[in-house]
Amino acid sequence: MTDTPPVSVLLPAWNEAATLGRCLDSLLAIVWPELEIVVCAGGPDGTLAVAERYAAAHPGRVVVLEQPAGEGKQGALRRCLARVRHDLFYFTDADCVVPEAAFRAVLAPVIAGEADAATGPSEPLPEQRHRPLVRHQWATGWDVDRRRGPIGTGLLGRNFAIGRAGVAAAGNFRDQVPIGTDYHLAVRLLRNGGTIRFVPAPVQSRYHERVGPYLRQQSRWLRNTLLHGWRFRDAGELRGGARTIALGNLLLSWPLSWPWTRWVGAVPWGLVVGALVTLRVRRGRRLDRAMGDPSPPLAAATAAAARHTAIDVLVWSRPLLDLASRRRRTRW
Repeated sequence: MTDTPPVSVLLPAWNEAATLGRCLDSLLAIVWPELEIVVCAGGPDGTLAVAERYAAAHPGRVVVLEQPAGEGKQGALRRCLARVRHDLFYFTDADCVVPEAAFRAVLAPVIAGEADAATGPSEPLPEQRHRPLVRHQWATGWDVDRRRGPIGTGLLGRNFAIGRAGVAAAGNFRDQVPIGTDYHLAVRLLRNGGTIRFVPAPVQSRYHERVGPYLRQQSRWLRNTLLHGWRFRDAGELRGGARTIALGNLLLSWPLSWPWTRWVGAVPWGLVVGALVTLRVRRGRRLDRAMGDPSPPLAAATAAAARHTAIDVLVWSRPLLDLASRRRRTRW
Protein backbone atom coordinates (compact mmCIF):
# COMPACT_ATOMS: atom_id res chain seq x y z
CA MET A 1 0.00 0.00 0.00
CA THR A 2 1.26 3.49 -0.80
CA ASP A 3 2.29 5.62 2.17
CA THR A 4 0.17 8.51 0.86
CA PRO A 5 -3.23 7.05 -0.08
CA PRO A 6 -6.15 9.43 -0.68
CA VAL A 7 -7.41 11.02 2.56
CA SER A 8 -10.63 12.82 3.46
CA VAL A 9 -10.63 15.28 6.37
CA LEU A 10 -13.95 15.46 8.23
CA LEU A 11 -14.32 18.86 9.86
CA PRO A 12 -17.43 19.92 11.81
CA ALA A 13 -17.54 23.68 12.47
CA TRP A 14 -20.23 25.46 14.47
CA ASN A 15 -19.72 29.13 15.43
CA GLU A 16 -16.03 28.88 14.51
CA ALA A 17 -15.74 31.84 12.12
CA ALA A 18 -12.80 33.27 14.09
CA THR A 19 -10.72 30.07 13.91
CA LEU A 20 -11.86 28.11 10.87
CA GLY A 21 -9.67 29.97 8.38
CA ARG A 22 -6.50 29.24 10.33
CA CYS A 23 -7.45 25.57 10.54
CA LEU A 24 -8.16 25.31 6.82
CA ASP A 25 -4.92 27.12 5.99
CA SER A 26 -2.96 24.51 7.97
CA LEU A 27 -4.73 21.63 6.24
CA LEU A 28 -4.32 23.14 2.78
CA ALA A 29 -0.59 23.58 3.42
CA ILE A 30 -0.14 19.81 3.87
CA VAL A 31 1.62 18.24 0.88
CA TRP A 32 -0.43 15.14 0.05
CA PRO A 33 -1.33 13.81 -3.41
CA GLU A 34 -5.09 13.47 -2.82
CA LEU A 35 -6.49 15.33 0.16
CA GLU A 36 -10.07 16.58 0.36
CA ILE A 37 -11.46 18.62 3.26
CA VAL A 38 -15.18 18.22 3.91
CA VAL A 39 -16.48 20.96 6.21
CA CYS A 40 -19.94 20.84 7.77
CA ALA A 41 -20.33 24.48 8.79
CA GLY A 42 -22.99 26.58 10.44
CA GLY A 43 -23.85 29.00 13.21
CA PRO A 44 -24.98 32.62 13.41
CA ASP A 45 -21.43 34.01 13.48
CA GLY A 46 -20.80 33.47 9.74
CA THR A 47 -18.87 30.20 9.89
CA LEU A 48 -20.62 28.92 6.75
CA ALA A 49 -19.59 32.04 4.78
CA VAL A 50 -15.94 31.55 5.80
CA ALA A 51 -16.05 27.91 4.67
CA GLU A 52 -17.69 28.85 1.37
CA ARG A 53 -14.95 31.40 0.61
CA TYR A 54 -12.34 28.66 1.01
CA ALA A 55 -14.37 26.27 -1.15
CA ALA A 56 -14.55 28.90 -3.90
CA ALA A 57 -10.79 29.51 -3.69
CA HIS A 58 -9.93 25.78 -3.58
CA PRO A 59 -12.53 23.94 -5.69
CA GLY A 60 -12.34 20.19 -5.28
CA ARG A 61 -10.07 20.43 -2.26
CA VAL A 62 -12.56 22.05 0.12
CA VAL A 63 -16.16 20.85 0.11
CA VAL A 64 -18.76 22.66 2.22
CA LEU A 65 -21.98 21.31 3.69
CA GLU A 66 -24.39 23.40 5.72
CA GLN A 67 -24.89 22.39 9.34
CA PRO A 68 -28.43 23.09 10.62
CA ALA A 69 -28.93 24.48 14.10
CA GLY A 70 -29.27 21.80 16.77
CA GLU A 71 -27.76 19.02 14.69
CA GLY A 72 -24.66 18.68 16.87
CA LYS A 73 -21.26 17.17 16.16
CA GLN A 74 -22.58 13.64 15.61
CA GLY A 75 -25.02 14.82 12.96
CA ALA A 76 -22.39 17.02 11.30
CA LEU A 77 -19.99 14.08 11.04
CA ARG A 78 -22.78 11.93 9.61
CA ARG A 79 -23.27 14.54 6.88
CA CYS A 80 -19.52 14.64 6.17
CA LEU A 81 -19.34 10.84 6.01
CA ALA A 82 -22.10 10.74 3.40
CA ARG A 83 -20.12 13.13 1.17
CA VAL A 84 -16.47 12.01 1.43
CA ARG A 85 -14.90 10.35 -1.60
CA HIS A 86 -12.03 8.45 0.03
CA ASP A 87 -11.74 5.51 2.46
CA LEU A 88 -9.17 6.89 4.86
CA PHE A 89 -10.29 9.66 7.21
CA TYR A 90 -8.61 12.25 9.40
CA PHE A 91 -10.64 14.11 12.03
CA THR A 92 -9.88 17.45 13.64
CA ASP A 93 -11.72 20.47 15.06
CA ALA A 94 -12.17 23.90 13.54
CA ASP A 95 -10.16 25.63 16.30
CA CYS A 96 -7.06 23.55 15.58
CA VAL A 97 -3.88 24.04 13.57
CA VAL A 98 -2.70 20.73 12.11
CA PRO A 99 1.06 20.47 11.44
CA GLU A 100 1.94 18.23 8.54
CA ALA A 101 4.22 16.14 10.77
CA ALA A 102 1.34 15.35 13.15
CA PHE A 103 -1.02 14.61 10.25
CA ARG A 104 1.44 12.12 8.74
CA ALA A 105 2.35 10.52 12.09
CA VAL A 106 -1.27 9.89 13.10
CA LEU A 107 -2.19 8.46 9.70
CA ALA A 108 0.88 6.21 9.51
CA PRO A 109 -0.29 3.29 11.75
CA VAL A 110 -3.63 3.10 9.93
CA ILE A 111 -1.98 3.21 6.50
CA ALA A 112 0.49 0.50 7.55
CA GLY A 113 -2.33 -1.71 8.83
CA GLU A 114 -0.93 -1.67 12.38
CA ALA A 115 -4.20 -0.41 13.88
CA ASP A 116 -7.74 0.38 12.85
CA ALA A 117 -7.43 3.91 14.24
CA ALA A 118 -4.72 6.16 15.62
CA THR A 119 -4.86 9.24 17.77
CA GLY A 120 -2.51 11.89 19.06
CA PRO A 121 -2.58 14.62 21.73
CA SER A 122 -2.94 18.37 21.49
CA GLU A 123 -1.07 21.40 22.74
CA PRO A 124 -2.04 25.08 22.97
CA LEU A 125 -1.64 27.58 20.18
CA PRO A 126 1.75 29.35 20.43
CA GLU A 127 0.24 32.67 21.55
CA GLN A 128 -1.59 30.94 24.44
CA ARG A 129 1.19 28.87 25.94
CA HIS A 130 2.18 31.16 28.79
CA ARG A 131 -1.32 32.09 29.96
CA PRO A 132 -1.89 30.63 33.43
CA LEU A 133 -5.08 28.58 32.97
CA VAL A 134 -3.91 27.36 29.57
CA ARG A 135 -0.54 26.34 31.00
CA HIS A 136 -2.33 24.39 33.74
CA GLN A 137 -4.47 22.49 31.22
CA TRP A 138 -1.45 21.80 29.04
CA ALA A 139 0.67 20.54 31.94
CA THR A 140 -2.10 18.21 33.10
CA GLY A 141 -2.70 16.71 29.65
CA TRP A 142 1.00 16.55 28.80
CA ASP A 143 1.81 14.71 32.03
CA VAL A 144 -0.89 12.12 31.31
CA ASP A 145 0.11 11.72 27.65
CA ARG A 146 3.80 11.19 28.38
CA ARG A 147 2.91 8.10 30.41
CA ARG A 148 0.80 6.50 27.69
CA GLY A 149 1.92 3.40 25.90
CA PRO A 150 1.34 2.76 22.19
CA ILE A 151 -1.99 0.97 22.77
CA GLY A 152 -4.80 3.52 22.80
CA THR A 153 -8.10 3.22 24.66
CA GLY A 154 -9.79 6.36 23.32
CA LEU A 155 -9.79 8.92 20.53
CA LEU A 156 -9.08 12.64 20.82
CA GLY A 157 -11.62 14.19 18.47
CA ARG A 158 -9.30 16.93 17.28
CA ASN A 159 -6.53 14.56 16.18
CA PHE A 160 -7.29 11.04 14.98
CA ALA A 161 -7.34 8.88 11.86
CA ILE A 162 -9.47 5.86 10.99
CA GLY A 163 -10.49 3.90 7.92
CA ARG A 164 -13.98 3.65 6.50
CA ALA A 165 -14.27 0.06 7.74
CA GLY A 166 -13.54 1.18 11.30
CA VAL A 167 -16.21 3.88 11.17
CA ALA A 168 -18.67 1.36 9.74
CA ALA A 169 -17.88 -1.10 12.54
CA ALA A 170 -18.62 1.68 15.02
CA GLY A 171 -21.99 2.50 13.49
CA ASN A 172 -21.31 5.22 10.88
CA PHE A 173 -22.39 7.96 13.35
CA ARG A 174 -25.99 6.72 13.17
CA ASP A 175 -26.52 6.59 16.94
CA GLN A 176 -27.94 9.61 18.74
CA VAL A 177 -24.98 10.99 20.68
CA PRO A 178 -25.54 14.58 21.87
CA ILE A 179 -22.17 14.71 23.68
CA GLY A 180 -19.13 12.45 23.67
CA THR A 181 -19.07 11.64 19.95
CA ASP A 182 -15.40 10.65 19.99
CA TYR A 183 -15.77 8.63 23.19
CA HIS A 184 -18.72 6.76 21.69
CA LEU A 185 -16.87 6.04 18.45
CA ALA A 186 -13.83 4.68 20.31
CA VAL A 187 -15.86 2.38 22.55
CA ARG A 188 -17.91 1.04 19.64
CA LEU A 189 -14.72 0.42 17.65
CA LEU A 190 -12.96 -1.42 20.49
CA ARG A 191 -16.02 -3.51 21.33
CA ASN A 192 -16.18 -4.64 17.72
CA GLY A 193 -12.60 -5.92 17.91
CA GLY A 194 -10.88 -2.82 16.52
CA THR A 195 -7.56 -1.44 17.73
CA ILE A 196 -6.32 2.09 18.45
CA ARG A 197 -2.71 3.26 18.40
CA PHE A 198 -1.56 6.29 20.43
CA VAL A 199 1.01 8.46 18.63
CA PRO A 200 2.77 11.33 20.49
CA ALA A 201 2.25 13.82 17.65
CA PRO A 202 0.22 16.85 18.79
CA VAL A 203 -1.95 19.29 16.90
CA GLN A 204 -2.26 22.85 18.14
CA SER A 205 -5.66 23.68 19.61
CA ARG A 206 -7.32 26.70 21.18
CA TYR A 207 -7.53 26.11 24.92
CA HIS A 208 -10.00 27.91 27.16
CA GLU A 209 -8.54 30.97 28.84
CA ARG A 210 -11.53 31.85 31.02
CA VAL A 211 -12.86 29.85 33.94
CA GLY A 212 -16.51 29.67 32.79
CA PRO A 213 -15.92 27.93 29.43
CA TYR A 214 -13.30 25.69 31.07
CA LEU A 215 -15.81 24.59 33.72
CA ARG A 216 -18.42 23.77 31.07
CA GLN A 217 -15.95 21.81 28.94
CA GLN A 218 -14.57 19.77 31.82
CA SER A 219 -18.05 19.06 33.19
CA ARG A 220 -19.06 17.77 29.75
CA TRP A 221 -16.01 15.50 29.60
CA LEU A 222 -16.72 14.11 33.06
CA ARG A 223 -20.39 13.61 32.21
CA ASN A 224 -19.25 11.66 29.14
CA THR A 225 -17.55 9.07 31.34
CA LEU A 226 -20.73 8.51 33.35
CA LEU A 227 -23.31 8.73 30.56
CA HIS A 228 -21.37 6.54 28.13
CA GLY A 229 -20.02 4.34 30.91
CA TRP A 230 -23.64 3.60 31.82
CA ARG A 231 -24.64 3.20 28.17
CA PHE A 232 -21.90 0.63 27.56
CA ARG A 233 -22.02 -0.90 31.05
CA ASP A 234 -18.34 0.00 31.56
CA ALA A 235 -17.78 -0.37 35.30
CA GLY A 236 -14.24 1.04 35.13
CA GLU A 237 -15.36 4.28 33.50
CA LEU A 238 -18.26 4.60 35.90
CA ARG A 239 -16.01 4.12 38.92
CA GLY A 240 -13.41 6.57 37.63
CA GLY A 241 -15.91 9.31 36.86
CA ALA A 242 -17.82 8.77 40.10
CA ARG A 243 -14.61 8.93 42.18
CA THR A 244 -13.61 12.24 40.62
CA ILE A 245 -17.04 13.80 41.09
CA ALA A 246 -17.25 12.48 44.67
CA LEU A 247 -13.83 13.96 45.49
CA GLY A 248 -14.85 17.36 44.14
CA ASN A 249 -18.06 17.46 46.13
CA LEU A 250 -16.34 16.16 49.25
CA LEU A 251 -13.60 18.80 49.13
CA LEU A 252 -16.16 21.51 48.46
CA SER A 253 -18.46 20.53 51.32
CA TRP A 254 -15.87 19.33 53.85
CA PRO A 255 -15.20 22.80 55.36
CA LEU A 256 -18.86 23.00 56.39
CA SER A 257 -18.03 20.43 59.08
CA TRP A 258 -15.25 22.48 60.66
CA PRO A 259 -17.41 24.22 63.28
CA TRP A 260 -17.94 20.76 64.80
CA THR A 261 -14.85 18.79 63.73
CA ARG A 262 -12.36 21.68 64.18
CA TRP A 263 -8.76 20.66 63.54
CA VAL A 264 -9.71 16.97 63.26
CA GLY A 265 -11.60 17.86 60.09
CA ALA A 266 -9.42 20.72 58.88
CA VAL A 267 -6.07 18.90 58.96
CA PRO A 268 -7.02 15.99 56.63
CA TRP A 269 -8.70 18.44 54.25
CA GLY A 270 -5.53 20.54 54.21
CA LEU A 271 -3.35 17.50 53.56
CA VAL A 272 -5.48 16.41 50.58
CA VAL A 273 -5.54 19.92 49.10
CA GLY A 274 -1.82 20.30 49.74
CA ALA A 275 -1.12 17.09 47.85
CA LEU A 276 -3.20 18.33 44.89
CA VAL A 277 -1.37 21.67 44.87
CA THR A 278 2.01 19.92 45.02
CA LEU A 279 1.04 17.67 42.12
CA ARG A 280 0.20 20.73 40.00
CA VAL A 281 3.48 22.45 40.86
CA ARG A 282 5.42 19.34 39.85
CA ARG A 283 3.51 18.92 36.61
CA GLY A 284 4.16 22.54 35.70
CA ARG A 285 7.88 22.21 36.37
CA ARG A 286 8.15 19.00 34.37
CA LEU A 287 6.49 20.74 31.43
CA ASP A 288 8.82 23.74 31.83
CA ARG A 289 11.87 21.47 31.67
CA ALA A 290 10.54 19.55 28.67
CA MET A 291 9.79 22.76 26.73
CA GLY A 292 12.99 24.53 27.82
CA ASP A 293 11.05 27.30 29.55
CA PRO A 294 12.14 28.96 32.80
CA SER A 295 10.13 27.93 35.86
CA PRO A 296 8.57 30.64 38.03
CA PRO A 297 9.72 31.03 41.66
CA LEU A 298 8.31 28.36 43.96
CA ALA A 299 6.03 30.80 45.80
CA ALA A 300 4.47 32.06 42.57
CA ALA A 301 4.12 28.52 41.21
CA THR A 302 2.46 27.37 44.44
CA ALA A 303 0.01 30.31 44.44
CA ALA A 304 -0.96 29.57 40.82
CA ALA A 305 -1.31 25.86 41.58
CA ALA A 306 -3.58 26.67 44.55
CA ARG A 307 -5.85 28.76 42.27
CA HIS A 308 -5.99 26.00 39.69
CA THR A 309 -6.71 23.38 42.36
CA ALA A 310 -9.68 25.45 43.54
CA ILE A 311 -10.92 25.69 39.93
CA ASP A 312 -10.54 21.93 39.46
CA VAL A 313 -12.51 21.20 42.64
CA LEU A 314 -15.33 23.26 41.14
CA VAL A 315 -14.90 21.34 37.87
CA TRP A 316 -15.16 17.98 39.64
CA SER A 317 -18.21 18.99 41.66
CA ARG A 318 -20.19 20.58 38.81
CA PRO A 319 -21.25 17.41 36.90
CA LEU A 320 -23.42 16.34 39.82
CA LEU A 321 -25.57 19.44 39.31
CA ASP A 322 -25.55 19.07 35.53
CA LEU A 323 -26.54 15.41 35.70
CA ALA A 324 -29.43 16.23 38.03
CA SER A 325 -30.97 18.51 35.39
CA ARG A 326 -32.55 16.88 32.34
CA ARG A 327 -31.92 20.07 30.35
CA ARG A 328 -28.24 20.28 31.30
CA ARG A 329 -27.41 16.58 31.34
CA THR A 330 -26.45 16.40 27.67
CA ARG A 331 -25.70 20.10 27.14
CA TRP A 332 -22.60 20.80 25.07
